[in-house]
Amino acid sequence: MLRIVVCSGTLLALVAFLRWQLNRTFENWGFGWGATVCIGIMLSCFFIAYLFDRADTRSREEQPRARRDFR
Repeated sequence: MLRIVVCSGTLLALVAFLRWQLNRTFENWGFGWGATVCIGIMLSCFFIAYLFDRADTRSREEQPRARRDFR
C-alpha cells in the first residue's frame, strides 16, 4: 500500500512539474518551440514506456531449457 501511495505521489509531482515547465516554455519561446518541446517529451515518454514493457515481457518469458545431451 505504501508503495502505491509513494509511486502515485511521485507521478503527480512529475506531472505537475512537467505542466509548469511546459507552460513556461510556451510563454518564453512561443507556440512553435513549445510544441516541439512538448512532442519531444511525449516521444521520449513513449520510448521509455516501450522499454519498460519490453523488459517486463522478456522477464516473464520462459527460458529455453538446457540440452541434456552435452556431446
